[in-house]
Amino acid sequence: MPKALGGSGDFVHVYDLMPYPDHVPYLKHYYISVFSYHLGQMAMHVFGKHENDYIEMGFHHLVTIYLMVGSYMMNEWEGGAVISFLHDAADISVMFAKVFSQTTYDKASIFWFFSMILSWGWCRNV
Repeated sequence: MPKALGGSGDFVHVYDLMPYPDHVPYLKHYYISVFSYHLGQMAMHVFGKHENDYIEMGFHHLVTIYLMVGSYMMNEWEGGAVISFLHDAADISVMFAKVFSQTTYDKASIFWFFSMILSWGWCRNV
């Protein structure tokens, strides 16, 4: 992870040993687990209730699966794992914001909304 995101490394060194990097232990398990989650989200999206954003979210899920399969097949697991981790870390507050937006707890909803904006902005833009 880069230093700006709490790590001790630099993202520039992700591709130093390409095309045959020495993967850290259990990276393949993490990558396949994250891929399985996104594949399950795609299945739930297709077979679940269709919302107003059905096409946009379907495209989002397809692009995510395409990028994960592509980076896995090109042996670029480290870069894909860092990006997946950062996106998933920001999605925690997104899910809480969605939950509390459907309740009568306005203060919690406002808190998680601003938490979502901050974490999403930090994790995806820094």
